[in-house]
Amino acid sequence: MSIEMYLDEECLVSTNLGQDFTQISTLIYDAVKEGFKPRKKSTIYSALVAAELDIATLLFSPGSLDEDLRKSLIVQFDRMNDWDEASEEQASTTRTFAETRARDGVAPVCFVMQRYSEPRIVNKVCNAAHFEAVRLFYRDLPDLLDLGPEALINNCVRAFPNLYFKSEIAGEIKNFSRSYRDIRDDLHQALIALNDELPRLIEAGVPHQELGARFAAVSGFDFSPESPKTHRNKDAMKERNVSLGDKTFCCEWHLKIEPHRDRIHIHFYDPCIGNGRQILVGIFCEHLTT
Repeated sequence: MSIEMYLDEECLVSTNLGQDFTQISTLIYDAVKEGFKPRKKSTIYSALVAAELDIATLLFSPGSLDEDLRKSLIVQFDRMNDWDEASEEQASTTRTFAETRARDGVAPVCFVMQRYSEPRIVNKVCNAAHFEAVRLFYRDLPDLLDLGPEALINNCVRAFPNLYFKSEIAGEIKNFSRSYRDIRDDLHQALIALNDELPRLIEAGVPHQELGARFAAVSGFDFSPESPKTHRNKDAMKERNVSLGDKTFCCEWHLKIEPHRDRIHIHFYDPCIGNGRQILVGIFCEHLTT
């Protein structure tokens, strides 16, 4: 599974050149910072941005835009590769090409002006005016592309910036009580809740003794640390330990996908987790020893 990004030349028509092209420049910058290489159509410079104004005139005529923005866009456009290097593709628009790539099992994103960003997904292609739309697109991919376990976890790394997944955790999905296909949607919703709701509660200063109840109220999932009984069982507590390099983390807090089975064990808000991510997703299981 791969994500590809394109600058949609047909969706660059602007009524506010400064604002709209600042948005496009920011979007390109954010994509490159995330490690992507957006591509453009080779004839992008002839695309119209307003009546009788094409991109070439806009970018190479001093005074048409703020000077720093104009120079920045020239550099960004020049660094983009052309997606239509093969001659048979040259007659196609970027949108048509992206839809073809979607049918081939790729996840395409088209960069557009704000007015073209709704609906966000058309024919399995994401319209992105801001990088947040790309993050939301990651969350749609399990259904759009029918992702398997490994691809699901690889995609989750992009979709959930607050979650740090233990290496090889995709192999633990088989430890749930239900098959991958049966549990995938519920697992994905649980990860959304951990990524979105848990940081909000912690940053709001909710005490740990209230955290489980508050999390359940906003997410619908039970969430708690281990009971005193389990804490007295040293062997059981060892099952909650997860190693990352030379560090060991106790993943006793767990979300219950169902009330009596299928758990996601985590460790959270420890500066040693790494990569600036706040929540270690350490164990997938039906149930550990209590």
